Amino acid sequence: MGQEIDYTERRVASFLLRFWMEPREAEGEEPVFRGYIRHLQTGEEAYLTDPEAIIELVRRWLASETVDSVSSAQDKPLHRTQR
Repeated sequence: MGQEIDYTERRVASFLLRFWMEPREAEGEEPVFRGYIRHLQTGEEAYLTDPEAIIELVRRWLASETVDSVSSAQDKPLHRTQR
């Protein structure tokens, strides 16, 4: 039929992202954007106040990846911890 896909060559980079608006203490001031990003393969993380910085961090992390540091699609799933 169609072409077969070799999934053993597939590479995955995963990120955890959190965003929120933080209220200001002074009345009438606009809330401040806050963000958190973690590269799950390396554990690197950053807190941000500029949404554009998220794109730059992802680009930097993806550009610095090597075949050895990127997990394959067959990696073990993350285990959830109870809170």
